[in-house]
Amino acid sequence: MSEGEARWNHNIHYHSVILGAVPTGARTALDVGCGEGLLTRSLRGMVPNVTGIDIDPASIELARRSANGFPGTCFQECVTGATCSGGTR
Repeated sequence: MSEGEARWNHNIHYHSVILGAVPTGARTALDVGCGEGLLTRSLRGMVPNVTGIDIDPASIELARRSANGFPGTCFQECVTGATCSGGTR
């Protein structure tokens, strides 16, 4: 992707729909399958506390690094059938 070129995929395409559906006064949000945390960080601009979960440890690590400076965000690695762990705020 060249510099200045907008990033696009099907998930990103629907971010505006999801963000538009956030109720006024929402205090928490959960981003399931957060990947590298793009939507999680966008939600954080509207909601004070946002958690992103994903089964891919590499994605969670990237999301945590990318969210440095976004207080109120938490990323957790989750495995199907297991309890989420490894969250950091």
